[in-house]
Amino acid sequence: MNDLRRAEVLVGDKWIDIEFEEIRAGNRFRLFESTGEPVADENGKSEFIAKTDPYITKDGVYGIDTA
Repeated sequence: MNDLRRAEVLVGDKWIDIEFEEIRAGNRFRLFESTGEPVADENGKSEFIAKTDPYITKDGVYGIDTA
């Protein structure tokens, strides 16, 4: 079973699958767990705008800053 999250970016009015590491600052994106469940923040928001490009955290996993 693939335990990786799936990422999508909004291009025009369509959500397009993308590799997480290909998200760029300014992109509107959303993430989904391997189960298909949307990833949401503590306020229930599931769409994000990238403030940064993805980077490797001190824990060795990808992170991204959002607006």
